[in-house]
Amino acid sequence: MKFEQCYGCYIPEDEEVLATVKSGGFFSSEKFRYIATNKRLIMIRLKLFNRSQIRSFRWDEFNDIQIDEGLITSRIDFDMRDVCDDDGNPMELIIDKAERDQADYFHGVASAQLNRHRNESAYMTKRCPECDEVVKFRAKICKHCGTRFHQSRF
Repeated sequence: MKFEQCYGCYIPEDEEVLATVKSGGFFSSEKFRYIATNKRLIMIRLKLFNRSQIRSFRWDEFNDIQIDEGLITSRIDFDMRDVCDDDGNPMELIIDKAERDQADYFHGVASAQLNRHRNESAYMTKRCPECDEVVKFRAKICKHCGTRFHQSRF
């Protein structure tokens, strides 16, 4: 079955799929598919006899990405920034038991997207709603008046 038939419905038309990787053990009842687009990382959890679960993360929700290369499979660790799971616990995103070649390519694409986002957001600004001063886009607190900004999520 082609990728578009299985997962195309999860990707809006204005997003470009850059890389995909599968993970999960051969005998595992759960399989994962990770999709890196130009705007976000999408995690699809495929459960045996259950419906799929989908989570997506914008590139600004990651601090760093590390890869641990094995002989056959690799593991990619995503260091998340202020992201919690459904129970309110800090979330950890790990791609485990992915084929090494796929994992290497996926890690490279994801790292490039994270760096691109960092470079773009370093030059972006916003106005404080209280004092109307210009601050960096990623600022959580206004350096002029101390107002806390709320982070929007989708």
